Amino acid sequence: MTTANIVFLIDPQNGFANPDLTPEQGGSLYVPSGENVGEPSARLIRNLENSYIVYSQDFHPAGHISFASSHQNVKPYQKIYLLNSGFDFRATAVVADDGAIWPVDVDEKGCITKVDYNVQLTEKDVRGCVEQTLWLDHCIQGTYSSLFVDSIMHELPTGLAKELRSTDSLAHTVLSDSDIRGNTHYVVRKGMEMDLDSYGISTENDGILKTDANSVFKDIADDLQNNGVKEVNIFVGGLATNFCVEFSHKDICEEFVPMLAAKSIKANVYLLTDISAGIPLEAPDGKWPDLTSASARMAAYGTETCTTDDVIRGTLKGRAAADLNPKARLEG
Repeated sequence: MTTANIVFLIDPQNGFANPDLTPEQGGSLYVPSGENVGEPSARLIRNLENSYIVYSQDFHPAGHISFASSHQNVKPYQKIYLLNSGFDFRATAVVADDGAIWPVDVDEKGCITKVDYNVQLTEKDVRGCVEQTLWLDHCIQGTYSSLFVDSIMHELPTGLAKELRSTDSLAHTVLSDSDIRGNTHYVVRKGMEMDLDSYGISTENDGILKTDANSVFKDIADDLQNNGVKEVNIFVGGLATNFCVEFSHKDICEEFVPMLAAKSIKANVYLLTDISAGIPLEAPDGKWPDLTSASARMAAYGTETCTTDDVIRGTLKGRAAADLNPKARLEG
């Protein structure tokens, strides 16, 4: 085998794809059209052979610092600043609707208990802090919200699906299994630290601390080298395009692709547009988290776009990586 496919499915979970989950089910942070990613993702999984499928799983403990419900006197989607004190992250300020920054008091968990409106801070006062958006509760460990959507769960190896549903594996940061078609499945869990969020599959939101994705990257890279693979097609898609997909894509391009290059393995990276849905945000300058420019920011890494049907057709026909690009097909 000289070529291989690697698919990264980023957070295709009930908490992002279903707007109606109760708190007992783990809550919802619904991504518009998120419910549409499951079926094409499942169809892709069914048609893959001798490939690697890596799923990231948002996996928050209850009371996570990124939840608005964990703080007093704040609202969902408001922003706060987290002070890093020896990798102990505690809220230090809250941003009002008009952009004003106010200091806060916190409890022993680092969550806001009081906002001090008597002293206004400046950007200089919060320089070096981690900016955090406060979200609705979602993807809480051990709940239905944290599981992958049903259509994907049905395609997983039986042992992996069972482990995902088990409360005995809540502390496990990486899960893995293989299926009868020779595919290796990995689940990388993120957002497990109580006081720090994770958008990227590998890099925590402070930009320094890491999940255990690197061990998966290394396992795949070593396996590819041992099997004589010289070129890989990397496909990335999921929820949400301008948050966890984009941050995970950055991790893949800046950490995994160089790891492959060091083993003389060429990597072609593609964004799966039909299974990537985003949060409709706009920024005047087009910078993150502007949704309309997210694909352009990823394209700056040399990433092309395609769909799951393109991958399936290319896989079934054994076509070269360049032929998976719709533009290349039209020009051909």
